[in-house]
Amino acid sequence: MRSCSLTKKTKGLLGSLMVVLLAACNMPGKAGLPTGLDVTQAYQTVQAQLTQTLAAEISLTPSPNTQGEIPTATQEDPLDTASPSLTPTSQIRCDQAAAGYPKIDITIEDDTEMVPGEKFTKTWRVTNVGTCAWSPDYEIVFFSGEQMGAPTSLPLNTHVGTNQSIDLSMDMQAPLTPGTHQGNWKIRNADGLLFGIGPSGESPFWVRVKVVQVLTSTPTSTITPSATPTATPTTAVQVEGPVTLVISDTLDLDNLLINAGGLDLVYQLTASNPPQHQLVPLEALTLGFYGGLQPKYQDCQSAALAATPITLNELALGSYLCYHTGLNLFGWLRLDQFDPVAGEVKLQVLTWESP
Repeated sequence: MRSCSLTKKTKGLLGSLMVVLLAACNMPGKAGLPTGLDVTQAYQTVQAQLTQTLAAEISLTPSPNTQGEIPTATQEDPLDTASPSLTPTSQIRCDQAAAGYPKIDITIEDDTEMVPGEKFTKTWRVTNVGTCAWSPDYEIVFFSGEQMGAPTSLPLNTHVGTNQSIDLSMDMQAPLTPGTHQGNWKIRNADGLLFGIGPSGESPFWVRVKVVQVLTSTPTSTITPSATPTATPTTAVQVEGPVTLVISDTLDLDNLLINAGGLDLVYQLTASNPPQHQLVPLEALTLGFYGGLQPKYQDCQSAALAATPITLNELALGSYLCYHTGLNLFGWLRLDQFDPVAGEVKLQVLTWESP
């Protein structure tokens, strides 16, 4: 059942109607005028206004629902912090990278098999998904793992805007030791901050190769049991061991002495832009690149040697150099570690005696 309550306006109209009715019953008529005309019209007017007022009030009064409650319109609270539309789901960083399309490894898939010392070029494709553009002030830098003969850092060769991709390439050399080897890399911005790929932009991208030992077939011996094999002559070693040089250090290869004795080579930093780290022959020393495998005495005897500086920035870790000293001694050195920032190089050196 609909419930109604009379407003002040409705009560006033009802009072007016009662006055009209009383007037119709008690007031004497005037001569020449119909006594009921004015009263009837007034009654009809009041009745019409009362009907309209009651109809409006009834239409505006809500009716209870089946549970006896009055339904009200719902409205979202604009200050409701639990609303999903007001809670950020992610935050895009200024510098952040992602794997490029269709994949990040453009060359050298993970676990590619290589022989010891094999040279290769690794290329990654990455996309700038941050809010800041990359410039040539940004660099790809070695982060962790094995550097595999690559430079410690390399500047980007172009500008990369948001949602644009770039191919990053590094010349590398497979390690000499058989097994799985991995090097991890990141990008460094102009302020020296590192970033990578992944949802948080913290993960590095990497190169992973498998170095396999090359097996050579052994020819079938045709020597009869009565024959005595001829021993292969070997050359005795005069000096052998590791050395660590910093910029301006000299090295005597005949006696393995640093900054003392004879001068065979010096570790120098050039004044070029960018500066180059070099091993510079001194006096009568000649020097030359051999490769990724350890040379024998005869190999260094026949190698092309010259009094030309060797640039460490272009030399892969594990590379061998042959040399010939002023005392007519041959030998080799191997690049084991190179830190251009600290200006330090670690070498393994071997000098043979004169046969």
